[in-house]
Formats: sequence, structure tokens, C-alpha cells
Amino acid sequence: MSADVFHTDTPHAPLGFTPLSTLAEWRTAARVRTLEAAQAGDPVDPRDHWTALALGTRIAQEARTGQWCEVAALLCLGEVPSWHKAGVALDMSAERAHVEFVKHLERQVELYRRTGLGITPAKAADLCRLADAVPAY
Repeated sequence: MSADVFHTDTPHAPLGFTPLSTLAEWRTAARVRTLEAAQAGDPVDPRDHWTALALGTRIAQEARTGQWCEVAALLCLGEVPSWHKAGVALDMSAERAHVEFVKHLERQVELYRRTGLGITPAKAADLCRLADAVPAY
């Protein structure tokens, strides 16, 4: 196994910012190694399965978190005519889109209180007011 091969069994590694494109490259490389080993009849390194699984989770989490940032930006621009429209873009119901956005804000405020990162309580309150003013349909 090459020294530059990345392995992980948790979606939280590596810590800090890693571009989605890098995470996707690492996940793809792990998947390719498992497929090539299986096709050649060679032993498959279970770390590659764990890496693909964990990085798939991390990629989904990162993408979903970014989606809520886009919703916040659209709300600030006055460009969310309904939670139904946001829900269609998020592939969820109007009600769930609104509820999940508010939960996202709550998590961001908690992050801010613990680390100084995230969203201030005042900013979250402003976004909640904007979100609550948007009709479901």
C-alpha cells in the first residue's frame, strides 16, 4: 500500500476544511482500489471500504450544510417565494425544509457559543424571522 493512500473510518477525518472535490477524489480512489482488487482476485483492504463509507457520509454532510447556507442567502435576498419551492430544490417537503432550516440555525448558534464560529444569536433570529415570513406554498 502506498504511503500517500488516505484511509479513515470516521466522517470527521481529516479535521478542518477539506474541499469536497478532494474528499470525492479520496472516496473514488478507495472505491477503485476495492473494485480493482476484487476483479484481479486480490485481497481487498477493508480500510478502503471504511474510507469509502465514511467519506460518502462526510460528502453528504458537507453538501447538505452548504445547502442551508444557500437557503439563508436566498432568504436575505427575498428570493424564497415559498418553502415548497425551497423543498423542491432540497428534495423534501415544504414543512421539512422550513423545520430543517431552523434546526440548522440552532446548530449554528450552538457552534458559535462553543467556538466563536457559526452564526450569532442575533443573525439567527433575523434569519428565523425571514424564514417564518415565507409561506409554505
